[in-house]
Amino acid sequence: MAAPPYDVLSTEEARGEAQGKPWSFLHISKPEIDLPEGTDPYSHQVYARAAENMRRMLERGVLKRGGKPCYYA
Repeated sequence: MAAPPYDVLSTEEARGEAQGKPWSFLHISKPEIDLPEGTDPYSHQVYARAAENMRRMLERGVLKRGGKPCYYA
C-alpha cells in the first residue's frame, strides 16, 4: 500500500508516517504535512502543494501515467 486512505490518519500521524519518505503518497493525499503546523487543510495553499508534489513525482518517474485509460478495483 502506498499510503493509508487520507481520512484514516490525522495530520500529525501522517507527518510521522511520511517523515524521511519523500516519495510517500501522503505528500499528495495529506499535503498539509509539508506546510507549517496549523495550516487549514482546506486552504488553497494545501491543494497547490498537492499538485506540486504530484507534478514532482511524475517528473521524477516515481509515479507514472498508464498508457491507456483503465479502472482499478
